[in-house]
Amino acid sequence: TAEEISRRLSFPGSGPAQNPVLVAGLLDGRGHPGANFDAILYLLNASPEPQQLAVPEQRGRRWVLHPRQRAADAYDPRVREAQWDPRSGTFTVPPRTVLVYVLE
Repeated sequence: TAEEISRRLSFPGSGPAQNPVLVAGLLDGRGHPGANFDAILYLLNASPEPQQLAVPEQRGRRWVLHPRQRAADAYDPRVREAQWDPRSGTFTVPPRTVLVYVLE
């Protein structure tokens, strides 16, 4: 339902200080029937340069790229340049790339 989406979907890094070339969305899947992951985080970098997004509340969590993006035959080889630093809570997104991270 729209109410459930509103409750489960947030946009880290949004607001007046948002980086205009980096869009992020966080979907909480905990307790949702049929959810394959506890959470999904997508990051879209429209810039020709790598971008970073610090999400301090995610520090220490075990974010990994979606299984499809981790696959050896992943469509976009730029995903191999992606980085997640659990100590600082910072995601690094390669140029003109969409990443999907999951909490398994």
